[in-house]
Amino acid sequence: MGKLDRLVLDEKSGAITHIQMLEGHLWGKKDVAIPVADIEFTDGETVYLKLDKNAVKALPAVKVKRK
Repeated sequence: MGKLDRLVLDEKSGAITHIQMLEGHLWGKKDVAIPVADIEFTDGETVYLKLDKNAVKALPAVKVKRK
């Protein structure tokens, strides 16, 4: 679906709250934040979500500063 871009941490506890990924294709990419509650499990370098492709597409875009 996309490439994991970064982890979002809670400022107070330091716990991971969301994962951010770049979703979409060449002509329609957007950054989305997926709550950790929507992660089914991880296997090596792969993150499996409880969400399907349409649910990820429906997530709102988040602003990310890229260098």
